[in-house]
Amino acid sequence: LGIVVLVWELVSGGIVATDVLPAPATVGAEIVDLFVSGEVFSHLFISLFRVGVGLGLSILVGVLLGVGMARSDPVENFFDIFLSMTYPIPKTALVPLAILWLGVGTKAAILIVFLACLLPIVLNAYNAAENVDQNLVWAAQMMGTDERSILYKIVFPATIPEIMTGVRQAVPIAFIALV
Repeated sequence: LGIVVLVWELVSGGIVATDVLPAPATVGAEIVDLFVSGEVFSHLFISLFRVGVGLGLSILVGVLLGVGMARSDPVENFFDIFLSMTYPIPKTALVPLAILWLGVGTKAAILIVFLACLLPIVLNAYNAAENVDQNLVWAAQMMGTDERSILYKIVFPATIPEIMTGVRQAVPIAFIALV
């Protein structure tokens, strides 16, 4: 890292003009000024808001969709086609569409973060719900437990570790999509 900064300092102003590549000392001084003036905090808040809302919505929709697909064949048959078609599309390719639909601003950024984070959460929730110990479900059914209680008392608690893995995968994706 030190070598990179040293080369950057040597190149800036010599080989490359300072208005194209400012020196590290200039960049550092500007960073300090942004923090001292407090200007960076409003931008940071807006960015974290966009990531938080987009990621939160993707967690909510992704868990419901993934568990729903694992527990219901009609839901899986309906949504599997959409997930299979959208999986190979780079999420950055959705930026022009989001801007076209919602304009430049918070709504478009939230949509992009939401769409970028949705797939890992859906896939992890789906795999977790598919792999719930069937003996637990059968035992609950034999005791007369209704499907809703099985979902809330057996399936959701059993899927939490894998859902958290999907969230851990989605967090860096959210920040990449935000940029």
